[in-house]
Amino acid sequence: VSTQSTGSEVARNLQDEEGNMGWDDLLKFMFQCCKSGDPQLMETALSILTSVPDIFGSAQASYMDLIKELLFISLKNSDHPNVRFSAVRATCAFLNHIGEDEAKKQFSAFVGPLLEGIEDCVAAEDDDGPLKS
Repeated sequence: VSTQSTGSEVARNLQDEEGNMGWDDLLKFMFQCCKSGDPQLMETALSILTSVPDIFGSAQASYMDLIKELLFISLKNSDHPNVRFSAVRATCAFLNHIGEDEAKKQFSAFVGPLLEGIEDCVAAEDDDGPLKS
């Protein structure tokens, strides 16, 4: 069982009826992983977000700038293709989760990096890449 699987499963079960996350330390862990610069830790956080895109619950609006920053930085990470591929998956999952068109407009700057990540996936012939998301 991987860290991503465990974290994702715990996150799914810790939101209350109002959408409040019952384990704030998991969110802190995810942000620390993304900012660490360690590709494996970054992939872990992005995988959790892919699996549980509503992880921020009712606090999502207050985290939106940080979420955008972490996803954008990860999408632009050309040194580590797997981080970029994970970021494509996480971004797509998150955008599918946020239903409001107005919120999605905030991600217009992501189109270029998303397309670059998908292009890199195709070039790498990555069978487990973002195109499966």
